[in-house]
Amino acid sequence: MNKAAKGATGFIGLIISFIFLFTLLFLFSEDGYTEIEINSYDATITLDEAGNMHVSETWDMAYNGEYRVRFRDIVYQKFPDNYNFPTSTDNTASFDTSNVSVSVIRDGSDITDYINIGYSWENDYDELGELVRCEPNRDFCESIFIDTGYKGGLYGDLILEYEYSILGAVSEYSDISELNWVLLEYAENTIKEGTVTINLPANTYATEDLYIFGHGISDGILENIDNDTIKITFTDMSDGEFLEFRLLTPTDL
Repeated sequence: MNKAAKGATGFIGLIISFIFLFTLLFLFSEDGYTEIEINSYDATITLDEAGNMHVSETWDMAYNGEYRVRFRDIVYQKFPDNYNFPTSTDNTASFDTSNVSVSVIRDGSDITDYINIGYSWENDYDELGELVRCEPNRDFCESIFIDTGYKGGLYGDLILEYEYSILGAVSEYSDISELNWVLLEYAENTIKEGTVTINLPANTYATEDLYIFGHGISDGILENIDNDTIKITFTDMSDGEFLEFRLLTPTDL
């Protein structure tokens, strides 16, 4: 092989090496989204007779990169813009700041007592010295911040548990009551599978009197288990999708 051929071969090999290197950098970068895996998201919603919504969330995640903080933004705006039902400025929901809990379990060990937890409603600061807040900053939204820097950062298999309550989530009309809610707007990566169980107050209605509709996720199933339990299951909630449901019940429920 002459020198020109050897030089061309070496140049091609160099280009291939650079392509391979940049591919690896992308796959294992924050933008590549492969460093954070979300195995499952499970939520249990319990509705009381006053129309309040009590939520318990479990995130099963795996972190493989250099991360230390996470934000969970919770939006509690009852009515989106251009809503097609009558609305009132007095018909609003509120976030119960006195009834919130967070726990973090890594590789089977509870590390909650060793991490920093901050809340937007308490004007806490994040690891950069900025106020904890929803992104983008807006009304009817609270943010929960966790910082695991003192425990080595976010890595390994993590179970993140959030419990919170939304007061006045249900809207009551003359002939029907409605819960129209976006439970989850975003996630760091595709959620491989998820369930939402909605527990209603005890009642004597038939399942045919309860109506559940879903929106925002392409692969989901909604079913009335019985007259006080509704279940939503989904798979592969990807970027740009969101978890929204609309529940209609008899008013006196």
